[in-house]
Amino acid sequence: METLELPKSVRKFIRLEKDRIRHNFLDTKKQEELITALYEKVSAKPDVKGSKEIKKETNIEKVETKVTKNKNNVTPKKDEKKHNKT
Repeated sequence: METLELPKSVRKFIRLEKDRIRHNFLDTKKQEELITALYEKVSAKPDVKGSKEIKKETNIEKVETKVTKNKNNVTPKKDEKKHNKT
């Protein structure tokens, strides 16, 4: 297997996932399959060109929203008292 120079956080993630796989699966072949899949997932580089093309194709429509005030949050008028004591 190739040695990858990965950040410390990714190495920690891989170590914890390998530990989880080894504890959850008793079959050694299944463990090896899942661990190799984990390394493939981590080492795969995202396709930058493909993501830009998707962004260009999708057009998002702007929707206007109307802001309404809650009756309880309305400030009282100058003439009204804050506390109605009778």
